[in-house]
Amino acid sequence: MLELRPYQTQVVAEIVDAFNAGCPSVCAVVPTGGGKTTLAVEMCRRTLARGGEAIWLAHRHELIDQARATLAQGGAAGTEVFTIQALAERAQLPTQRKLVVADEAHTVAMAAGWQDVVKRLEPQRLLGLTATPSRGDGAGLGAMFQRLVLGPTTKTLTDMGHLVPLEVFAPSAPLRSGTIAMHPLDAYKEFAGGGKAVVFAPNLRAAAVWAAEFNQKHIPADVIEGELGLARRRDMIESFRAGRLRVLVNVAILTEGFDLPDLACVIIARTVGHPGLLVQMTGRGLRGSPGKRSATLCDLQGNIHLHGRPDEDFEFQLHGRGMRAKSLIAAERYCLICGVVIEEADGAVCDFCGYERPELKIPRSAARKLLRWQAVKKIPDDKRVRMLARWIREGKAKGWKPGAPYARYRGMFGHPPPQEIILLAQAAAKLDVSRETFHEG
Repeated sequence: MLELRPYQTQVVAEIVDAFNAGCPSVCAVVPTGGGKTTLAVEMCRRTLARGGEAIWLAHRHELIDQARATLAQGGAAGTEVFTIQALAERAQLPTQRKLVVADEAHTVAMAAGWQDVVKRLEPQRLLGLTATPSRGDGAGLGAMFQRLVLGPTTKTLTDMGHLVPLEVFAPSAPLRSGTIAMHPLDAYKEFAGGGKAVVFAPNLRAAAVWAAEFNQKHIPADVIEGELGLARRRDMIESFRAGRLRVLVNVAILTEGFDLPDLACVIIARTVGHPGLLVQMTGRGLRGSPGKRSATLCDLQGNIHLHGRPDEDFEFQLHGRGMRAKSLIAAERYCLICGVVIEEADGAVCDFCGYERPELKIPRSAARKLLRWQAVKKIPDDKRVRMLARWIREGKAKGWKPGAPYARYRGMFGHPPPQEIILLAQAAAKLDVSRETFHEG
């Protein structure tokens, strides 16, 4: 069996309560790296233990492979695992299963034949898993689920030490579609520290050109895209894990089902139409690994100005817009047709749906600097001491990892707390937290 974290146990309890109260379809919202698969495996294990049958659905083979492995580890290997595409092509389907799990539910909801598959399966209970409960057009998942069960936020998981703090670099204002602040190669050299990086390109032509330019500078890179065979994609990702490749350039293939804890940097060199996609892209880099203090996001087009930080708190709902950054709810303007944020204050045409896309182009570099996205810049030392002391006390009360308060400080100010601030904060918090705790945490 897999050991659940306390918050996962709480989410499972809320899911069970919703099902027992007569709600047939529930969507669990947990950030990337928060263990959605683990808690859903526990639901499958309980279903099988009571003599029921469970089915696990996903839209990519990489997700299917991950699910099978975790189901086996969690004592739920009897769960049937399928891609949506495979079931849609079947003349006969297994029906009236006790539990059906829809992995990455925001994408499954858009898959061709999904509604027909669910109707034919006749599940007694439907459980969705996602970090971003909004479809590709930004709409919520109300046509698929009747209730949302919300897990901890990305900020909470970061404070607890389960995710690393995020450092964001972006131009001072959002740029027009087709323009980026700097070349992805330059962003990699300046911000990735020679580590592993993923680049999100706007199209395959740009991806191929950029990968070639990385290789010309002796930085091993390759392009991964959906038309490659499954075996080729697996080989490429394995080369990336092993360090034979340092950069993977893609269009949209690495937004889901790709977990690499030592990923150092995410470079987004394209327009992102809705906040859910920005959160999915960035989430690839937030998992922790030995020696990893933070993750870096280089937002070369300034999408963060439109959607908010991908690690901030969001408002989720089933109907209308599926998610909005709480800090931007009052300021956003949306297209009335497709719901995508309109970039220009006086824009009358939506870049996302208002016209047919022109031929594939490589974004033009505007030769702009990327600035650290930092809401708090000038805070006096005495206030910094009070803030760190509060986080130390809060961390002890809530069971955070020992180094989590100091990681939170780094995430806010962009550097570790100086030794004098550590000592003053520890004294103020009346805790005996050694210097070694910070360095090891």
